[in-house]
Amino acid sequence: MPQLMAALRRAPYVAIDTEFPGFIVQTPRQASGHRRYADLRLNGQRLKIVQLAFSFFVPGCERRQTWQINFRDFDAASPSDERWDESVEMLRGEGVDFERMRRDGVDSALLSSHLQPFFLLFSGWRPKPLWVTFHGAYDVADLAKLLIAPEPLPPTLLEFTRLLANILGRVVDVKHLARHVGGAHLGLRRLAETLAVANSLATSAHQADSQSLLAGKIYDVLVPCVPPARLLSGGQDSDVGVLHGLEEERIVVANPLPPTWRPTHPPPTWHPRHPPPTWQQWQGFLPLNIPTPTFRGQYFIRQCGADPRAFFYFDQHFAPPR
Repeated sequence: MPQLMAALRRAPYVAIDTEFPGFIVQTPRQASGHRRYADLRLNGQRLKIVQLAFSFFVPGCERRQTWQINFRDFDAASPSDERWDESVEMLRGEGVDFERMRRDGVDSALLSSHLQPFFLLFSGWRPKPLWVTFHGAYDVADLAKLLIAPEPLPPTLLEFTRLLANILGRVVDVKHLARHVGGAHLGLRRLAETLAVANSLATSAHQADSQSLLAGKIYDVLVPCVPPARLLSGGQDSDVGVLHGLEEERIVVANPLPPTWRPTHPPPTWHPRHPPPTWQQWQGFLPLNIPTPTFRGQYFIRQCGADPRAFFYFDQHFAPPR
């Protein structure tokens, strides 16, 4: 875990992918983005994540670092864990060992407890990476679900995109970028073959690590084909912040931190025994009461007025234990 957190802190680009056991609700092909998000939210809340992969890279550099996290939450032998049977069998055929993952995998609640302070509280003290996905609405939703657990995903598409802007920052969907080369109708494997992008991993092509690595490599190849203005966040014509299938609302990041920015305040301290806030409390800057046997006081999260780019400032108010 320390190596993963260190990579998240220093990587300028992160490609992500997730695997999950199918869909409970199938969305019609011609559905609106708001309908697609309603189905995504229902599927995301009822299905358990199987895999999450991060692929860290720098554009133009062949050296990449890819992490795949196998979760133990989903029990393929339990009928109470919802799934689409065809998807589960497809994942088995691609080499996913559900029995071993159930025995040796990572608990999603444990991963959430490590990621939430990093993403929710310390985000104002460092530039955020550019997140790269392929047809990534479900991927970023699964990551967001880990970061705001145990709270549900926001009820509307607009709130969802605002949440992603706050906790992730800039997001690029490679499937949306592929329209610049006439490949928006292609899947990940077919697009990689068309662009002559090789998969250097020995694992199956339909596991999260392989797909996140391919998404990052395809992004590298597509960047020279995209007008530079479309890769700048914030513009109406920008391709940054647009998720394929959810184009009605953009992920708009207000005043992103430049890579060379350094905080004007010292970074906060965070004790792992104290649970992180829920995203509603964090988003609304509400005081958090955290009772513990040896700690009395309150954590407050408030907007920092000294520098608007330091999104959040973390205050601690202690009272000596009695």
